[in-house]
Amino acid sequence: MADKKMYLTNEGYRCYRQSLLLVLIAAINRVFPDAVYEVHQSVNRSTYVEFSNISLHPEDITKIKDMMTNLVDSKFPLTKGTVPKERVSEALKKAGNFELAEKILNTPKETFTYFKDSGKYYGIYAEIVDTAEELTEFELMPFESGFLLRYPHPGYSGSYPPFIWGEKIIKTIDEYRQWNEVTGISNVFDLNREINAGNTREIINIAEIIHEKEISDIAESIKNDANRKVIMIAGPSSSGKTTFANRLMLHLRANGLKPLVISLDDYFLDADKSPRTEDGKPDFETFDSLDSALFRQNLREMAEGKTVLLPKFDFHTSTRSSETREVKLDRSSVVIVEGIHALNERLIEGVPTQYLYRIYCSALTALCFDNVNPISPTDTRLLRRMIRDSRYRNCPAVKTYELWENVTKSEIKTIFPYEHNADVIFNSSTYYEFSFYKPVACELLEDALKVPGEHQVAYKRLYDMLSYFEPVDGKYVPPMSIMREFMGGSSIRYK
Repeated sequence: MADKKMYLTNEGYRCYRQSLLLVLIAAINRVFPDAVYEVHQSVNRSTYVEFSNISLHPEDITKIKDMMTNLVDSKFPLTKGTVPKERVSEALKKAGNFELAEKILNTPKETFTYFKDSGKYYGIYAEIVDTAEELTEFELMPFESGFLLRYPHPGYSGSYPPFIWGEKIIKTIDEYRQWNEVTGISNVFDLNREINAGNTREIINIAEIIHEKEISDIAESIKNDANRKVIMIAGPSSSGKTTFANRLMLHLRANGLKPLVISLDDYFLDADKSPRTEDGKPDFETFDSLDSALFRQNLREMAEGKTVLLPKFDFHTSTRSSETREVKLDRSSVVIVEGIHALNERLIEGVPTQYLYRIYCSALTALCFDNVNPISPTDTRLLRRMIRDSRYRNCPAVKTYELWENVTKSEIKTIFPYEHNADVIFNSSTYYEFSFYKPVACELLEDALKVPGEHQVAYKRLYDMLSYFEPVDGKYVPPMSIMREFMGGSSIRYK
């Protein structure tokens, strides 16, 4: 039997979550066999399971949880099979699931890995354990039209944090569901069908217009509230914060405002003064790596109309540069602050909230594989970072992944607890981006798979995930797209 603390590593956590999801599916099949439900993206290390044809009461959720516990106690086998996709398609037709039977053929991947329970087939897109025996830690919490499936994660300490971000995340999920209905693309197989039908240009254009509309709406909200002079933009690594901030700046200028963009990266302490990671290296992910006192001083002086010299950080020397940037605000000025800690209350102590407009930039992946297998937003960000690191930092995928575990652990402590402070969520994901990334990302992963090491499972999982996508021609991706921040060819100037 595997280590009960498998979830303490990123890949072990994914294995635990995928396996627990299959146990949940089996429990629902036994308690509510006719239930129609959808599993949404993971948020706050919780997965929202939404039911559409039944109203769940607390006692119903308890029944599902009790059945899950029974399956765990009985060492319920999680048996998977891998067969040609045509064979699974035929089996789905016999089971009466004609829609999925047709969709599953719309993929370049020739085989399909599945879990079968109660005569139904479910795709598997990550490693799973052999039996449910070790999946003892989980929780079901009533939420909206279903419940949250909660599970341990790499930073788990024996209890789950409060989930207080419901209204905004549900709104974001609903908005993307509406767009999916309009475009007819809600899963990977729908996307592949449209690509194969020659509709790539339209797919990309619609996705980019969705982003443009959301940014325009945010800019309009800021313009209509004269008090909101400081715009705080936060989000985890590779969530598209920088491009979003620059595009928002352009929209604000078009609305007659004078935006000034400040990156919190310029407020890093010198490396020799920065907190250290467990292996003794400077930890630039933690809040205490920032000179927050200087930031507040600069913000206060700008608000008072003074001329301020803003710092610049030199990443080549890991020290503050002698070069500064002189700024002075006027009545039409607004300040855009971008950085992973921008929503942390400690950063803006003493700043009245009526002057703030807080935006959380996420990558809530717009696609899923099917109604019970969402694509992880963390995988979206990891692929983005691998590509960006390779193209702009001469860093191979192996090195990026070695650093990634520390990045995600830090996010659990320093970013995700402050998501709920946001006034609005911007979803930087598009449903075509995996197809856009595929040729470059697969090449990086192929190189990584040649390097022996403990992360081979992760590289293979990502490579297999991309194998389900048809590629798209990047020439149709516009130069201001957030995807260009990672793939190159952007018309936005990054420092």
